Amino acid sequence: MPGGRQPAGPQTNWQGHRERLRDKLLKRGAGALEDYEVMEVILMAFMPRRDVKPIAKAMMTRLGSLSGVLAAQSADLAKIDGMGETVAAYLKAIAELQSRWTREEIRKRPAISSWSTLMTHVSTELQYDGRD
Repeated sequence: MPGGRQPAGPQTNWQGHRERLRDKLLKRGAGALEDYEVMEVILMAFMPRRDVKPIAKAMMTRLGSLSGVLAAQSADLAKIDGMGETVAAYLKAIAELQSRWTREEIRKRPAISSWSTLMTHVSTELQYDGRD
């Protein structure tokens, strides 16, 4: 089928929601998604046969933001109803991907030349460290 979709059949409400969210992502881009919807899109890839909207919303409620989700320990992520250790590990891999990308971008820039640049660098390096 076009776009990798399965043949049409009986559809649950959450399957219709997934299709609408996927269409929104493809037509309007990731910037048009709410934070919990971004998390839903990621969880959809890891949990193909589940309603992930309540899980995404619970993550945002418990952890406060996308950065809170990425900064959370795997054990804390796995405690969220509907999450497991495998999906928690996948989310930690995404956090690591973001961290490595940021470090690469920083290395491309000239040496730290201002206080604000230093603070940006330090906060980026420590944002997922887990210490206050």
